[in-house]
Amino acid sequence: MKLSDPTSDLFRDSGPPPSSPPFVLTRPPKRVKPLGSTSPLVWSIEPAFGCNLRCAHCCADLIPKSDNAFMAEETWRSAFAILNAVSPTVRVDLCGFVGEPTLNPELTRLLPIARELAPQTQIQITTNGTKLLTGMVSMKGLLDAGANVLYVDQYGDHRRFERLAEKSGYPFYQYYSAPENAPTP
Repeated sequence: MKLSDPTSDLFRDSGPPPSSPPFVLTRPPKRVKPLGSTSPLVWSIEPAFGCNLRCAHCCADLIPKSDNAFMAEETWRSAFAILNAVSPTVRVDLCGFVGEPTLNPELTRLLPIARELAPQTQIQITTNGTKLLTGMVSMKGLLDAGANVLYVDQYGDHRRFERLAEKSGYPFYQYYSAPENAPTP
């Protein structure tokens, strides 16, 4: 007997539906767990569609500059309200799968909104660092606005990025040479 066979026990009617609404089983509320190895999956949010670099390894290089766009505040608010409702302690990656997040000129204005709507969420930004080098965005500005972690790809002189990190006043280290007992994201 094939699994798709309608005569299979798997497809047999198990009786009439419940006789009274709402036909939904109630469950106790989910326990809020701290961030860590038991956290829910990561959410990825793209505040920008498109990138200022054309890296061969990235699909963003296929996006014509004329198609670059930025996430609207209403969409941003909806995304963080939803994730706070379904998994309030999740990590959110503002990353560059199809865009460089720091290209969004409203990012430092949007981060406090995210923090307000989802206060327990860890917000992590992965950037190519080019806007940091130009001074259009600062590490301190992003962290003060609500980001918890910055990953900078450092396309350029690493010492320049280290000076910017020192200037931010926040602790930093090179990912692959983390000091002993350094906190993990």
